[in-house]
Amino acid sequence: MNKFYPTLLLALLLLAPLASCQQKPAPSTETSQALAAEKTTVLYFHGKQRCITCRAIEKYAQEVVKALPPEQVEMRIIDITAPANQTLVSQYKVSWSSLFLVKGGKSVDLTKMAFQYAKPNPDTFKKKLTAEIHKLEAALSK
Repeated sequence: MNKFYPTLLLALLLLAPLASCQQKPAPSTETSQALAAEKTTVLYFHGKQRCITCRAIEKYAQEVVKALPPEQVEMRIIDITAPANQTLVSQYKVSWSSLFLVKGGKSVDLTKMAFQYAKPNPDTFKKKLTAEIHKLEAALSK
């Protein structure tokens, strides 16, 4: 066996968890509608072990939600390892920390944006999350 293969295998194993944070789920309309018929819902999925960035996503997303009227937006924090949450985990096809907006049967995957900005630039993260909430609400009010 070539000496290169064990190194490649190790690199792939180490990078696999990072790639799983950037997935593109396709949730069904049924679950999305059940989650947020009236309000915009911020869904933050996480595993048992969370990195600094994952904790920053939760913290700053909560700050955004608390700054908006409670009748407009709510946040659900979902542990993907809990058996009670497996329906949502399957629905959104998450395998690690993920961030979604859900309203009226529509969902927006903000995971990539969250990982890009939450830790290095919290203000930008909060502005972008707030803008996405307003954008989703505006799109559904037409």
